[in-house]
Amino acid sequence: MKQLMTMILVALMAVGVQAQGNRLLMEDFVIEPDSTIVMPLIFANIDSMRGIQFNISPPLGLSINRIKASRNSKKLGMTVSSYEQNGISTVMIYQMGLGAFPPDSIPVANVVFVADSGFRGGEIEIWKSLGASTNNASTTIDGDTVIVTVPQAKLIGNPIDQQQGKDHYFNLEEPTVLPSEPKP
Repeated sequence: MKQLMTMILVALMAVGVQAQGNRLLMEDFVIEPDSTIVMPLIFANIDSMRGIQFNISPPLGLSINRIKASRNSKKLGMTVSSYEQNGISTVMIYQMGLGAFPPDSIPVANVVFVADSGFRGGEIEIWKSLGASTNNASTTIDGDTVIVTVPQAKLIGNPIDQQQGKDHYFNLEEPTVLPSEPKP
């Protein structure tokens, strides 16, 4: 009976670990218009990976200045390269040797974001993520959606918050005369 319970417990733990999977993620953050922020990209993995590749799409008004290797990636000899096309950055983090990211949750890159003066918030998508395991098999990695906001005080007084149209008022005590009508 004790062995059966142990086997069930081990099987349930294995299912729990499998459900976690490999994932790239970034915390939600706040940025002011006309400013820059550096955000760590976290790789939470259950498998050792020799390299990863993913796409990252920032919202309108937020751009990626550069993506650089984190201390953890540098220690493992990893290189970060990226290219941008139509607002989508494709990023590769890899090593030419035999090193690999061990199973862990560690920052693997630092992403430098720049918000322009008209930025009002949005979502960053991390998608189409793949990894290369130590046995050279391609592995799908779950992406993330990051919510980026602007401090509420920065939104007050923006053109969208101001009154639209011209300032008009009507005096109901005097009749309104249109220019095409003769005066009474």
